[in-house]
Amino acid sequence: MHINVEYPDVVIDIREIKACVDAGDNVGRVLENYLEEIDRNITIKTAEESGIQRREKILGIQPLDTASLEERKVEVLLRWWSSPVYTETTLRQKLDAVLGRENYILDIELDKKQVSCQVEVTRKYMIKGVEDLFEQMVPLDYLLEITLRYNQYKKYKPYTYKQLKEKTYYQLRNEEVTFAKNN
Repeated sequence: MHINVEYPDVVIDIREIKACVDAGDNVGRVLENYLEEIDRNITIKTAEESGIQRREKILGIQPLDTASLEERKVEVLLRWWSSPVYTETTLRQKLDAVLGRENYILDIELDKKQVSCQVEVTRKYMIKGVEDLFEQMVPLDYLLEITLRYNQYKKYKPYTYKQLKEKTYYQLRNEEVTFAKNN
């Protein structure tokens, strides 16, 4: 695509003009090389080192030092096009695996485009992981609400007032229910 301009010998023989033309030709060649590289980097199969490296950064892939460019292309292809179908079932399966079946309440309102999840107090250290999971799986146009499910009155029914008096209101509300057994 480089445009080759022919100058008369009289003009090209001038040293300054020759230097300017040569410098312009060099810059043009470099620009053309970059444009050709960008064209090749559009698709993964024809991509060069720079295109594969950029996609690896996007996907969070740490290639082995010994991996060839072709091996890296295959890895990028596998990950780039592996877009799993995220459904309510897969979300629940992942939550079951991370939190356990009875340790959350998931409510999805499709008409309001809202997803809310209450995580049990016993799993409060996993809130950040649940937030990351939802950010990854739930569509961007949905409103997310992830809250801690506080202890309910029914959890304290088997205990006496004397046992409950040992704890503060904050502890009763926000911490796992455990009391020393009286023998």
